[in-house]
Amino acid sequence: MDADRNWRCFRSLGPFAFDATGIVLSLIQPLSTQGVGVFVVCTFDGEHILVLDRDWDKSRALLERAGHVFVE
Repeated sequence: MDADRNWRCFRSLGPFAFDATGIVLSLIQPLSTQGVGVFVVCTFDGEHILVLDRDWDKSRALLERAGHVFVE
């Protein structure tokens, strides 16, 4: 079995209204416009944005610059 390793995950805190728009776009746009590839998994209580480990620091900086706040 093949596996693609070394991914890390950002998770948004929900839940979000089912008719809310633009949530995923606000998370992936700052990354994709700067060449960071993502894998997205959406659930009823938040989005999971996976990026390669090598892109983690860059991704966090881009998301913070876009106005996202991190809780650890």
